[in-house]
Amino acid sequence: MSSQPLLQTAPGKSDNTSDLSLTAQRERQFHLVSLQSLWCWIAAILLLWAGGYYSGVGKRIALPTRVEPKVFFANERTFLSWLNFTVILGGLAVGLLNFGDRIGRISAALFTVIAMGAMIYALVTFHWRAQSIRRRGQSGIDDRFGPTILAIALLAAVVVNFILRIRDGQMN
Repeated sequence: MSSQPLLQTAPGKSDNTSDLSLTAQRERQFHLVSLQSLWCWIAAILLLWAGGYYSGVGKRIALPTRVEPKVFFANERTFLSWLNFTVILGGLAVGLLNFGDRIGRISAALFTVIAMGAMIYALVTFHWRAQSIRRRGQSGIDDRFGPTILAIALLAAVVVNFILRIRDGQMN
């Protein structure tokens, strides 16, 4: 048997059915390649958006990070800001202690304890962030719980002060 088709077209004329099927196959292959390429681009954009680098194969590339000096200074500036707050709070406590009555001394003790706790928190956070920056840690160096706990403690001290003042006013 020969491999030639049984029906042949005249010379100079083409067989439309074989051209269509070849064109359709090429178009199908082009669309498959285009879809694969599109999915690769979408994956690359999503990886870049998520913070990674795309190597073309779907792997993240670890690039060395350079820590700028301003990061260290920002950490120190934040520490000094916390200390400024604790000094103001301690000054309030000393004023209540010196010029207040019994309720003022109780509130002064509460504010002193909160100020000392905030100083210790500021020092620990400063060293923790400095250590993370030195190690070029990729994790976040923010603290979500410390300021919240401090705000709750200050609110509790003010509420205790008001409750004691109201009770003292009702007794007299």
